Amino acid sequence: MSTFFNHLFNVMMKAGFQVTRACRAGMMFALHPIFALVLRAVRKGNRAAARLVHAIRRFLYIGRRYGYKRATRLTAYQLEKMLRSYSIPLKQGLVRLAPMALAAVVLMVSISCWTKYTMAYEVNYDGKNVGYVTSEAVFEDACQLVNDRMVEDEFNAKEPTYSLTVVSASAVNNADEICEKIIETTDEYQTAVGVYVDDVLTAVCSDQAKTKEAIEQITAKYAKKGQDNYLSFVNQIEYVSGLYPVAMIDATDGVEALSDALTVMTTTTETSKKVIPFETKGVKSDDHYIGHRQVETKGANGVKEITAKVSYVNGKQVEKTVLSEKVIKKAVTEVIVVGNKKFSSASATDTGENLFWPVEGTGVGNVSSYFGDGRNHKGTDILAPNGTAIFAAEAGTVTYVGWESGYGYYMEINHGNGLSTLYSHCSSITAKQGQTVARGEYIAAIGITGRATAYHLHFEVQENNTAVDARPYLGIN
Repeated sequence: MSTFFNHLFNVMMKAGFQVTRACRAGMMFALHPIFALVLRAVRKGNRAAARLVHAIRRFLYIGRRYGYKRATRLTAYQLEKMLRSYSIPLKQGLVRLAPMALAAVVLMVSISCWTKYTMAYEVNYDGKNVGYVTSEAVFEDACQLVNDRMVEDEFNAKEPTYSLTVVSASAVNNADEICEKIIETTDEYQTAVGVYVDDVLTAVCSDQAKTKEAIEQITAKYAKKGQDNYLSFVNQIEYVSGLYPVAMIDATDGVEALSDALTVMTTTTETSKKVIPFETKGVKSDDHYIGHRQVETKGANGVKEITAKVSYVNGKQVEKTVLSEKVIKKAVTEVIVVGNKKFSSASATDTGENLFWPVEGTGVGNVSSYFGDGRNHKGTDILAPNGTAIFAAEAGTVTYVGWESGYGYYMEINHGNGLSTLYSHCSSITAKQGQTVARGEYIAAIGITGRATAYHLHFEVQENNTAVDARPYLGIN
């Protein structure tokens, strides 16, 4: 068909050339009398000028003598008589020029029609008109453009049908326009945006703007409230526009798929407070026996303010860099007085006939309750300040150290021959279970643990595991 158009173009060019030659000859034939008239007028220019001067003078003379109305009428009559002598050559020129002018009009109309309308192929694809092309190659180029825009599939074009027709030149389509119309006719593919995460197609969305909004929502949930957040992705994200199968397009704009695939890094500058633990300092005192501990200055924790750059990945902290530290409250060191005075194994007045008195610096006058005492009391209570030293009543082996709700912190010593002693309500016990202790050796300190209303030692003497009155053993009448 392209050969037909070439032949038609050549014929039109030859016809136009012949018309041009005819028009040129016609113009020369038609304009010759006019040219001759002009030349004649030039030759007689002087005479015409003289006549004009004579006519003006005559007009003024008649006007002054007979009135300007009569002068105007006579001048017009002379002018008409002069023009009548030139009318015959002018009419001959116009008659000869008329055919050439008509041919020129026909030529202009023909050129205008041929520029507005042209021969083209009507393309029907899948039963629908997709446009007009000058050749089949245009449709093939359009199919290739469609295939180039396919991202995850290959476009298989259906066979089109062509029909030759005359259309307006403006209606002829190029390959890009036919490509768009082919896409509009198919329901299998749609223009969409593929979101690739680390070079892997993760979601296909119909609208890139909505997809970016969804990604912003994903990042926003990892932002730390009240902090300056810098949000970024660990992944590489790429948007690829093109044609995708309709079945692949995500109706949720990829929110769910992208939430699982994207790794969000949040970097913030955070300010926090941290406790500074107080230190403990022991001060030895010879005024107190070994084992004595008393808080002289109570310790207090300090506080420091820490500014750090913290990085999170999907909400989990992965890195923390301390930028600055500022102490806003200093810690107070706790001072503890520690006894340094050594105990003797027995006092200088100890004869060994009775059990050694178990509480330092006390005597019978410090006893607040004896055995029985109207309430089935099983021991002897000896009052003393907190931390006062407790001594072993007799040499033996420590058989138990522990805690019981009534006794509190207590211990037992087996002296042999069925005799044992018990020491309860202690604040501390230095003797260890299984240890052998000497008579009068420091073993514990007065306290108020268990069921007790005052600082004291509950001292029991047991014969064959049965509590007995301690007064005979202590030499109390």
